Amino acid sequence: KIGRKCVFLARLHPNIASKESELKKMFPADTIYASSYPDMQELLYATDLLVTDYSSSMFDFMYSGKPVLMYVPDWDSYDRGFYFKKEDIPFIMIDKNEDLQTAINDLDSEKTQMKRTAFIENIKSFEGGNASYKTIKKLYEY
Repeated sequence: KIGRKCVFLARLHPNIASKESELKKMFPADTIYASSYPDMQELLYATDLLVTDYSSSMFDFMYSGKPVLMYVPDWDSYDRGFYFKKEDIPFIMIDKNEDLQTAINDLDSEKTQMKRTAFIENIKSFEGGNASYKTIKKLYEY
């Protein structure tokens, strides 16, 4: 879609990271495995598109303005509960590998961006990307 070579980075949930060698056959040969990389925030910063399941990293990543795609083939049987209704979650959700290309083509849509903005407003987020600056400024004022 973007006309350039992309790198696939895989970071497995800590509960299954020990099975990385077994799962390698599922990914392209040039995949970079980042399960042992210590700082998830650095990985998110380097990412252009996050494909995840139910990881809360999608909410951290959402503030970057970059697209999130949820791969949730087990949505109907997932029983850990949710804070939000499925229709309120501002990410494209797919449940079959065959839908991946269509989803990627739809990621930059105005509808997707509007849904993300509405979600952030609805949860009453005040994140503006400069919390550290504001904190230090207050400390100096004090």
